[in-house]
Amino acid sequence: MEIVKIIMRICFDKRLGMMKWKDKELNTPLHFACESGNCEIVKLLLLNNADPLACRMHDVTPLHIAAKEGFIDIVSVLLQNDASEIDIADANLLSPIHYAAQFGKVKMIEFLLHKGADIECQDTDSYTPLLTSAAYGQLQAMNTLISANALTDDVDRNGKSLVFIAAEEDQVQILEALVLGVYKEWGSELVNTPDATHNTPLHIAAKKGHINSLKILLKASHLKVDGRNEAERTPLHLAAEAGHA
Repeated sequence: MEIVKIIMRICFDKRLGMMKWKDKELNTPLHFACESGNCEIVKLLLLNNADPLACRMHDVTPLHIAAKEGFIDIVSVLLQNDASEIDIADANLLSPIHYAAQFGKVKMIEFLLHKGADIECQDTDSYTPLLTSAAYGQLQAMNTLISANALTDDVDRNGKSLVFIAAEEDQVQILEALVLGVYKEWGSELVNTPDATHNTPLHIAAKKGHINSLKILLKASHLKVDGRNEAERTPLHLAAEAGHA
C-alpha cells in the first residue's frame, strides 16, 4: 500500500487521471486492487475518486472481480458506494452472484443474498446462479442456493434443467446429489425432463459419452430409457451415432 501512496503523491496533480488509467484489457488500478484482495488500497483508490463502476473487457466491474475472488470486505466497501449495483451485469449478463456461484464462493453467495442480491437473475443463456453452480460442479454453492430457496425447476433458454446441465457437463457429484442423494425426492423427477429439442439428460449423457453420469441416471427411479427426441432418436441411437462403445 505504501508504494501506491508514493506513486499517487508524486503524481498528485494527475491523480484523477491516474484513477482512470487502463491497460490493454481496460483494467483500472481499482480492478487490480480488487483482484489482489487489498481492501485498504481499494479504500484509498475510492477515496481518490476511482470509479467503482469502471468496466474492463466484457463489461466486468471491480464488484464482479471481488465477488469472483470471494473478498467480502471489498464487496462490502464497493456496495457502500452504491448498493443498487449489487446485481450489476457484465456483457454476458453475469451478476456478482453468478461469479460467486461459478467459483464456489459460498460465503460470498450468503453475503450477497443477505444484501439483497437477486437469486433468480439470469445471464444471456438464462442461467440462474443455481444453474451456474451445477454447470461448474460447485456442490456447496448449489447447496447454499437451494437452502436459500432458489427455484429448482428453472431451465435455461434451451429448456435445459438442473439435472440436464449436470449430465451435459458430466458433473458427477452434482448429478448424484440431485438424482440419488439429498435432493432425490424432487431431483429424480427431472431425469426425464427434455430440453427444447426433446433430448433428456440420458440422451445428452449418451451422446457425449459421459459414462459416470449415465450410470447415475440409470439408477434413478422412473427413468425412461427409451425416450425419443424430436428426431425420434433414443439415447441408444445417440450413443451409437457418436461411436461410444
